[in-house]
Amino acid sequence: VAGPVEDRRYFEKVLTFIRSKGLENNIIFKGLVDGEEKQRILNESGIFLLPTKDDCAPLAILEALAAGLPVITTKGADIPEIDRQMGFIVKEDPLDISNAVIRIISDGNLALHMSKRGQEYVLNEFTWSKRAKELELELKQYL
Repeated sequence: VAGPVEDRRYFEKVLTFIRSKGLENNIIFKGLVDGEEKQRILNESGIFLLPTKDDCAPLAILEALAAGLPVITTKGADIPEIDRQMGFIVKEDPLDISNAVIRIISDGNLALHMSKRGQEYVLNEFTWSKRAKELELELKQYL
């Protein structure tokens, strides 16, 4: 697990859940990572999980999708098209999050479908030419 702890109470709930399931030796908390270490972690991962309360443009999710990872996030991530296509959008609840993780890791076909769909989404929707065209249209409103 990479990234800073922003909600200590929620983090404690997650740790309690991990301990209750005997998973403390299977989950590593890395803290903030970037650059090559972040890319290495994405490449070695099977799922990307980003619980967030308010993140209107979560670049981390797009990086994970580009790396071919199914994404599990919460309603604060403003990419609704992820849900059931490239991952799951769940409640901020450890049980809901763990159920989504279990669903992906227990169904290889689902994980593969989500992985491919996520990569296609990023490749098709986040190209320089498409973003430049959208910016051009937006700026024309002010001319």
